[in-house]
Amino acid sequence: MSTSKQARLRHFWFTFHLWIGVGLGILLLPLSVTGSLLVWHDGIDRMAHPARYAVSGSEALLAPSAYLKAATEALDPALKPTVLRLPAEPGMPVTVAARGAAQGGGFPAMTTVYLDPPTSRVLDVADTGGSFMMLVHRFHGGLLVPGIGRQIVGWLGVAMLISSLSGIYLWWPRNGQFLKGLRWRRQPTTNANLHFTFGFWIAIPLAILSFTGAYISFPQTARSVVGLFAEVGPQQQRGGGSGGFGAPVTPSLSPDAAAEAAIATVPGARLLALTFPAGANPAWRIQLLDGDRTRTVSVDDESGEVKAGRDRAASQPAAGDAFTRLMRQLHDGTDMGLAWQIVIFVGGLVPALLTVTGVIMWWRRRANRKALARRLASTPAD
Repeated sequence: MSTSKQARLRHFWFTFHLWIGVGLGILLLPLSVTGSLLVWHDGIDRMAHPARYAVSGSEALLAPSAYLKAATEALDPALKPTVLRLPAEPGMPVTVAARGAAQGGGFPAMTTVYLDPPTSRVLDVADTGGSFMMLVHRFHGGLLVPGIGRQIVGWLGVAMLISSLSGIYLWWPRNGQFLKGLRWRRQPTTNANLHFTFGFWIAIPLAILSFTGAYISFPQTARSVVGLFAEVGPQQQRGGGSGGFGAPVTPSLSPDAAAEAAIATVPGARLLALTFPAGANPAWRIQLLDGDRTRTVSVDDESGEVKAGRDRAASQPAAGDAFTRLMRQLHDGTDMGLAWQIVIFVGGLVPALLTVTGVIMWWRRRANRKALARRLASTPAD
């Protein structure tokens, strides 16, 4: 490539990189910071609300109906229980999630009741729908914009991906001397050196987080593309027993009966979670822990028929589904270890530094151009 073409290409990507940061920084910055906070969601909740975790024991000794009865007595009558979760690990409470009508046509009212596993004593009742962490989650997932918010976040992820990759291109030394490009005093100002140094080291993790965020934001498109290269399993429908936001129904089966029917098909398993029936084809969704395997079964609310569901440890997921799960794990850090969670946390904070330093660089560049123009205008012609 000729020097002039290379210069034009570099100028193009510089301009693109610049206006992504300056033009979209007001949205990309809070999106990144909220992503950092969500990595430590459970830890933040435990520190902010220790009473919710003041359990007297870890073993859930009571029937599901006992926990639901205690929760219902603590709830507003307008709220209906939707999900019962038993402790998956020591020190965790039993939780009952409940929801009501949508607030102002937007998100539904959501409340969580925290219960002591051995006694069903109420530890706390929290408006999770209006909590700070739920606000953070909704902003990160959809900018608090119902309907199209998720798609906007997806396109912002695409913009961040382009910014990350173009940043690597602009960082790369023109003479190809990679190691010299790593030196601190590469630029004349501290601000520019901060931008170049931190931008390089975070660019690849940031590109991964941006790509996975866009992937998650466009699930149907991602599923179709992945399906061209790998097998994907049948898509699960939201509603019914899936834990979606289908219209609640008055169940025919009791929670105890639904749980017993599910456990009868997996002798020795213990209940992990129970989701109430909802939607056009109401069914209970039951999660069971069988040794080290988590099994999900569906119990028809009318007939009591049990249908086998997913068995996370016993069955090998389709390659396409495994890839999708990996994308989500990379994005939120689930089961990825502390090191990657720290990378995600830092990856959400560094864009704040890059945005500030980038804007300063742009402003100084603009001011220098104006100053040069004034000097040229004031220089007398020969």
